[in-house]
Amino acid sequence: MDIIVLKSFLPEIFLSLCILGHLVFNIFLIKHNKTNFPLIDKEHLSQCLFILCCCILLVYKVKIEGFFSNHLIVNNSGLISLKILILSLSIFIFIPSWRHYVNDKLNFYEFFNLYLLAILVFLLLLNVNDLLLIYLLVEMQSLIFYILANFKRLSAFSTEAGLKYFISGSVFSGIFLLGSSILYGIFGTLNYYNLELLLAVPLNNYSLHLLVLISIFLITSMLFFKLTIAPFHLWSPDVYEGSPISSTIILSTVPKLVLLTVLMRWMAVTYYIFIDFSFLFSFLGLLSILFGIFFANRQKRLKRFIIYSSISQLGYTIILLCMINYDTYASVYFFIIIYLIASITLWTFVALINCFRTNTAKLYLKEKTSFYISNLAHYIKYNKGWSIALLVIFASLAGIPPLSGFLPKVFVFIALTESNKWFLNIILVILSCIIIWYYINVITILFMEIKSKYIKTDYISRQIIHSKMYLDEIDYLITSLGVFLLIVLFFNPSFLYLMCQYFTLYLL
Repeated sequence: MDIIVLKSFLPEIFLSLCILGHLVFNIFLIKHNKTNFPLIDKEHLSQCLFILCCCILLVYKVKIEGFFSNHLIVNNSGLISLKILILSLSIFIFIPSWRHYVNDKLNFYEFFNLYLLAILVFLLLLNVNDLLLIYLLVEMQSLIFYILANFKRLSAFSTEAGLKYFISGSVFSGIFLLGSSILYGIFGTLNYYNLELLLAVPLNNYSLHLLVLISIFLITSMLFFKLTIAPFHLWSPDVYEGSPISSTIILSTVPKLVLLTVLMRWMAVTYYIFIDFSFLFSFLGLLSILFGIFFANRQKRLKRFIIYSSISQLGYTIILLCMINYDTYASVYFFIIIYLIASITLWTFVALINCFRTNTAKLYLKEKTSFYISNLAHYIKYNKGWSIALLVIFASLAGIPPLSGFLPKVFVFIALTESNKWFLNIILVILSCIIIWYYINVITILFMEIKSKYIKTDYISRQIIHSKMYLDEIDYLITSLGVFLLIVLFFNPSFLYLMCQYFTLYLL
């Protein structure tokens, strides 16, 4: 039986072999004297996209479901569908990431192998059913992200980002191991299937019950750290800001979906204990929104603004998780998918605009300058298409109808109303209005701000930005598809919500 179920992991086996083959092939190609040590950026792009498309096809063809090695690893049709979604999103985030990789002249082919290796970890994290395996895979993911954050070796900011991520990640890895060791000392197992059965039995001993609560909180805090939930988010702005944009795009998008899935499965296993943590989830969710609002409103750099706004967006998902039931889990998936669509579209713009400013600095300014939100002043005059796209993206993130970002926030308010949490609902409505204000402030700069307030170099940047340097059809495709989905899913969200319910049905 185990051998048959093992065949359902052929996509992961294929991907791991492709990573090895991709690494060896490119080593021989780049080190070949007769080819004069070529730069093969476009070849790397084609190879990785081909591998990911083959993985999607293999995952789609998988029809075997079951568990492997005594529920150590499980596979079902819901997880297969979720893998297809993750691989599809990985293709879309790879395009802007590759573009900025080329622009920064990193010229290290290992970047693409690390990216494929991170995707392999994402896929495996969905199947594991044991805390020890989750620890090993999360640590493997963390090691990849440490390298990606520190990939621009000549940059002091990138080195600082990698070091901060490494130190803070090591601390929370130790916290996760401490919680797991306490749990293993009490129950003698770390398997989800066994833990779910054992935790369903009430613990009459108060000291034992307290130890279980502490261990579960320690394990959950590591997942909050990876999701950048306040107050565990303090590392993320500096790390994401210092990392190359090509790495930041990878770190801040798809891992959120995977880690939320891991968190929801962990909550489903420890359901009877997590009832005691519902107030904590509400508090941490509100704290994340407050931190995101306060610091995003104070930011002048576009990249840092996006990072803090993502913290406030994830606060909504944590508030949803305080109501542990089937509908709220489906709403969490709906929320994060809509957010990822808007985020990938926005990062595509950020990658392109940084490429433009780099070349502007080379041609006119002789140095590279940071990109500020104020640089977008009266951007509508120079590029109407991108201005309208940014209007849709920011309005969707703010939750303004008729855009799909409005629906997930409505689901949050409905869930709180059904749970009779009126006070929390009122606070959340007020905070949502403040969030709309600071997104509208950016939109105002795009369409109405007077350019004369800003330095002349911004005018030169706009002249380069509105030209067609570096613009490729695939960038327009990603942006157009993202904007299209943000509009259409508001009027017809049924398919996406049914898909989210399908994920949740096999998750619980």
